Amino acid sequence: MNGSYKESLCFSRYLRTINIQDLEYLRNRVLSRYLERVSISTRVRDPIVRAREIYSKKILRCLNEVLNFVSLCEKMPLTSHMPIFYSELIRSIYDDQYDNFLRECRTVSALVKKIYKDYKRRIFETDNVEDLKRLSREFVGRIISIVKRRLRNIDLVKNIVIELSKMPCLEENIPKIVLTGMPQVGKSTFLSVVSRAKPEISNYPFTTKSIIIGHYIDEKRNIRVMILDTPGILDRPVSDMNPIELKAIYSLKYLADAIIFLIDPRKNFYYTIDQQLKTLEFVQTIIGDRKIYVAINKIDIASEEEIKEIVERLKDVGFKKEEVSMISALKRIGVNELLNKIFQDLLKIR
Repeated sequence: MNGSYKESLCFSRYLRTINIQDLEYLRNRVLSRYLERVSISTRVRDPIVRAREIYSKKILRCLNEVLNFVSLCEKMPLTSHMPIFYSELIRSIYDDQYDNFLRECRTVSALVKKIYKDYKRRIFETDNVEDLKRLSREFVGRIISIVKRRLRNIDLVKNIVIELSKMPCLEENIPKIVLTGMPQVGKSTFLSVVSRAKPEISNYPFTTKSIIIGHYIDEKRNIRVMILDTPGILDRPVSDMNPIELKAIYSLKYLADAIIFLIDPRKNFYYTIDQQLKTLEFVQTIIGDRKIYVAINKIDIASEEEIKEIVERLKDVGFKKEEVSMISALKRIGVNELLNKIFQDLLKIR
């Protein structure tokens, strides 16, 4: 069951076409269809034959409502058929619950079809109108019960689809620069000055709760890159991270062609230098042999002593002074120089 998603499509945009309803909606829809009047041929005079035709049509209506409801499974791909960024994000947060739900959908479809065949046969073998009514109602109760029992995780899957559909399209053939670092180091400010993206900028941690994408375009040099502002990450194991942080982790792991790690050198910052350096070392373990461009941000408001200290400390984790960029995203100091350095390296790689 691969779903109708094709890898050439924007995955988040594709998910916006899927509208998952809740179980109460299905129950009300099935009961409403059952109660609707059934039209039959006026030539049928025998009351038993008429009743059989009426109740067989009623249960077929109800069956089709359930099949239509679970047809969403045919539209949704298993994690093994998603872009790896999305699949790893889902598995890390929800384990196998998403894939198990899709498999249960397929089981439900087969079960209700089997039950329908059984009740249709029983209806055509019954010669009592009250028994026909009882069988049809029994059928409706059984199929609703099966759906409610087997698809009880539908709200979880609905939330997955809603959250992932909010994410931007990630164009495959465009180089991606991922901004990372601890919360409040200036990632959103950086993105806002180098692209048209307008992320929310506030003076408290975790303002960015999802991935925000900006495009840097220089037509003269034929440069076009995506710059991703990701949620801040903290110095702790992946197993302890919340869904917001995991978006940043998997962006680094599966999307980044280059990584800018921003550092706030000030003593009165939310997070200490030790915490920021531990986070930098953690990022290094995630990205393999891809290059990290370390940038000391907010040099316009940090003291010379604070900047000097962080430069010395960076040597301890393998970054020479000449490899570290000095910038102020807010004042646009050193930003173009940093980007030019990255563009030159990306062109060499490509």
